[in-house]
Amino acid sequence: MEGTGTGANEALQFFDAGFFPKEAYMAQGWLEERAGKGTRICSVSRCISDGPAGWIQHWKHNGLGMFDSPELARTVIAQEDSQHYEIHGYRVATVAFEEGQPVAGALRQPSAGDIPEGAALLGYDAVGKDLADFPECSPLSCNGGAEEFETNEWCLLATPEEAAKAAARFSSEDWEPGNYYVVEVWRIGPPATPRPSGEPEA
Repeated sequence: MEGTGTGANEALQFFDAGFFPKEAYMAQGWLEERAGKGTRICSVSRCISDGPAGWIQHWKHNGLGMFDSPELARTVIAQEDSQHYEIHGYRVATVAFEEGQPVAGALRQPSAGDIPEGAALLGYDAVGKDLADFPECSPLSCNGGAEEFETNEWCLLATPEEAAKAAARFSSEDWEPGNYYVVEVWRIGPPATPRPSGEPEA
């Protein structure tokens, strides 16, 4: 499914990039201080809220390191850990930001399924990609950018315009290298249960 950004930015086009199982993670320590108490990290980046151990070894992912359906994404979650993971869906803007300016996006557009009905829109992320095949850094969480931008309870931005402004800044300032993309973040199904603080992944 291709479409425009919701509401304010009718010019920003998105494509369906896929789905990924994300561990429920509550902001702690320095990140809690910057993002706010009670914030759940739902960034696209896997630096803080990661996927299941060994997910990549299943070789079921597409060219962006995501899965083409929620059902396929669920198959890489161990049964004993299923309560700690929720499925996120992603739609990526077709333009990137390079040195602060919009340019034609270079991300491969996989044949992922549409975001299903009933999914909850969590917000928008600004995600960098430099040398890796997959999206890399979400400075809102990875670099504490939530301290400089008004993020919501998911450590995301409320509108595509805000995310575009963040992407332009991230691509031209001293955050993390690479071009930056606006990504629409959805949650498919119920929220997961965070692990007790300090509990390691099985």
